[in-house]
Amino acid sequence: MHISDLTKLNLIKYLSLSILFLLIILFIDKNILKDYRLPQWIIIHLKSEKQVELNVYYDSGKGYTQKNKISTIVDKDKEIYSVWLKLPNKTIKSFRISPSDTIYIKRIKLQSLTNRYLWTAEQILKDFHPGENISRFMLKNNFLVVEPTDGNSYFESVIHIPTVNKLTKALRLTIFAMFFTSFLIFITVIWHHVIIMEKLSRVKPYVWLGLILLLAMLLRSYHITSFTNVPFRGQQTAGLIRDFYRNGINLFYPTFIMLGKPGYLVLEFPIYQALSALLYKVFTPNIIFSKLISIFFGLSSIILIYRLTLKFLDTKAALLASLFFALMPLNLFYQRVTMPDTFIIFLSLLMINFLIEGIKGKTILLVIGIIGAILGLITKSPYVAPLYLPFIYIGYKNNGNLKFFLTPQFLTAFFIPVIFMFLWQRHANSVNEMYFNINEYPFKHLYSSVIVKLKPFNTWYFGTIAQRLDISNYFIFLERISLLMLSLAGIPFLIIGFFIVANKRAAAPFFYTWLLSILISIMLFFNINICHDHYQLSLTPILSVFCGAGAAFIIDFSHKKKYMLASAVLLIFFYLSMSCIITKMRFFRESDDLYDIRKVGHFIDNSTEKNAMIVTSMPDHDIWQPDLMYYSDRRGFNVPHNMLNEKMVEYLKTKGIKYIALVDYEGENEFINAVLSPYKIIKTNNKVSIYDILVENSMFIDNWNIEK
Repeated sequence: MHISDLTKLNLIKYLSLSILFLLIILFIDKNILKDYRLPQWIIIHLKSEKQVELNVYYDSGKGYTQKNKISTIVDKDKEIYSVWLKLPNKTIKSFRISPSDTIYIKRIKLQSLTNRYLWTAEQILKDFHPGENISRFMLKNNFLVVEPTDGNSYFESVIHIPTVNKLTKALRLTIFAMFFTSFLIFITVIWHHVIIMEKLSRVKPYVWLGLILLLAMLLRSYHITSFTNVPFRGQQTAGLIRDFYRNGINLFYPTFIMLGKPGYLVLEFPIYQALSALLYKVFTPNIIFSKLISIFFGLSSIILIYRLTLKFLDTKAALLASLFFALMPLNLFYQRVTMPDTFIIFLSLLMINFLIEGIKGKTILLVIGIIGAILGLITKSPYVAPLYLPFIYIGYKNNGNLKFFLTPQFLTAFFIPVIFMFLWQRHANSVNEMYFNINEYPFKHLYSSVIVKLKPFNTWYFGTIAQRLDISNYFIFLERISLLMLSLAGIPFLIIGFFIVANKRAAAPFFYTWLLSILISIMLFFNINICHDHYQLSLTPILSVFCGAGAAFIIDFSHKKKYMLASAVLLIFFYLSMSCIITKMRFFRESDDLYDIRKVGHFIDNSTEKNAMIVTSMPDHDIWQPDLMYYSDRRGFNVPHNMLNEKMVEYLKTKGIKYIALVDYEGENEFINAVLSPYKIIKTNNKVSIYDILVENSMFIDNWNIEK
């Protein structure tokens, strides 16, 4: 039908708000607008002979001043440790570091939320020059030794802070080029009245949905055989899958490869890992089968998005919602990695789909919804529990009174999954306490986050009040939503959809309740949402619904079908292009560090017995990091350099550790060498030295046993 003038005015209003919001995003998002990607932290690895004040001055365009200074007190310490200084939220041209007395700096590292930059000591010599009052500025055993003559020394950067200037410029040019190209295509289509558009408008919805699934599957097959930029949880999951394949599936006692033997650690219910291990047994032990499971559940989630949206909105909005969900960069990447998150999102959508139908009297659908709720809550409750709020609303709306909450349907749908969740958490607490709540365990403080009974409100999960008062944290969320979910191109559709859904009496309360419940969950589990972008995956379904509603409204603006389909083609092309560009730039980067870790892992694998327990020790490598242990195909512990001392070595011997693989990309470390010098090196190269801590060192080492 013909669109009224009032509707056109509303569309103009919505588009104006969208453009304004997009401009605000571009203004506050330093990753898109600015020439510099500002790191959040400067990390200085050092040791000091006495307590000193460490000052870092930065130049934001007006030179170095006392106002532009960050400082901290460095305590006397015999070991290397890290000083973290938070940089201000502004463009920094250069900085200088001014220790007030003799200080030994091993390296400087700049870290942002998305990219990491590292200066080794050798690079510092090239990229920095010392101040006038420096008597010595040199490398000593891979330490950068800075010695002042009068206690007021500094060394200053002669280059800008490392940036991704080329990438941001490329992204901005790409956005402009795509806008311009889309505009030309749109004008061309209108002037030439493409006949095929009218034919496309008669295609059945299930055909369109099939094409969306096909496109989604093709995009998720990109780099499917590689471990490119996989989060550490991906390698943890892959390690457990490998254990299940070799040692049998034990859902109640999952193991972590970097926790020694037996290595039990109960977190989520490992049903995803068990399914992957079954495919390993049926076919062959290859990580690609785990990724195929993620892709399968990702595609199934697209169908559930379509199905759920169709209950409240029209077919066009449902198709477009599934399209937006399929093409979100966060989904393009995480729906093809070895992690259970995609499976849990599927369970949450399965739950809400079938529970709202099951409470109407369809028992089989209610049972399916309850099974989805049980598996979801015992696997990762922050993804699934929030969807009970919109379910409660629908149940109350359909019955019209509070008696609904006493019906057998609601009581079984609510209490049975919740009871299973508490039973699973009780089991997890008992197992984790058994292995971690012991006095001799040296890493116990790092595992307080998994022992809910010992520390129920630990800051790792729930964060702090100070975090919630820091506005920069909300900019992080804003960037992830605008860039990783909406690909920038989806922002106008989200805003328009937000207003369009408000005018749908049947849909508005349900979808707004859904959005509110997810936002509450994110704010509750604040620290893990700040630390990991994949914890915002629960936002992708509801945002795709709003985007689908907004896009459907824009397409319906014209009463001529060929114009509608021309707009749809442009929408798909533009959003797809932006999503692919952002996904590739943000996620598909294989760093040299990952390549080195794989090489080191294969070297360890070829140098030690298959059943040997090992310790891997790397700079900045905490005990949660499974990558080196995974590529080594061994079990054992990760022990960071700063924890590797005589007492630790003696403890490791009691736990069956035979080898310590000392990895130090910056060269030799005098302190660690002193700790390990009593033991024999069985194999070494320029990346790693493998010590047999059960064999004392001797003056003679077989030449055939050393690889230079």
